[in-house]
Amino acid sequence: MDFLPGIQLFFVLLSSVSLVIYTITVAIIYIRDAYHNSTLLLASSIFTFFQITLIAINEFLFYDKTFTVLAVSCHIMALYLFMNFIAKTEVVKPEDIKEKFI
Repeated sequence: MDFLPGIQLFFVLLSSVSLVIYTITVAIIYIRDAYHNSTLLLASSIFTFFQITLIAINEFLFYDKTFTVLAVSCHIMALYLFMNFIAKTEVVKPEDIKEKFI
């Protein structure tokens, strides 16, 4: 932490806090088991976790082309799985859905 300037340290901490909030939100959705394809959401969250971690390592600690390729691959898989979850998911119990905005 000594070799990171103040603003870069701020952005590393900001991305870490955002990642933790996103991961906790996905974990709550997965644990509640309200959707059929919740494993896609969990896999997307895992790929996002690896992607952001690899980007932080690649950007601030140790630059390597391998980390760049892995980070881009994880990002593509995370987006694909997340969009697949959004497009194809269904609620486990449709009677649990309440009409709130009609």
